[in-house]
Amino acid sequence: DPDGFAAKEYGIDRDQYLAWLETDGTPRCGAFTVKGKPCRNWVSGGIHLPFDLWHSLDGEMCKVHGGNGSNR
Repeated sequence: DPDGFAAKEYGIDRDQYLAWLETDGTPRCGAFTVKGKPCRNWVSGGIHLPFDLWHSLDGEMCKVHGGNGSNR
């Protein structure tokens, strides 16, 4: 299991590793839309982030849901 091996090298579980890869290291908004679906916006703070930084920002709020906006 290459993904499980890589996750172990990072000291994280396989699901966390796959979520990080799926987003290309870009944190996702943790809010839900009016219809109850997860927001699909990105959280400001960067793209292609290392796992630790991505993990600390993933699930925070996007600008639409009260989070910080982009610096640009």
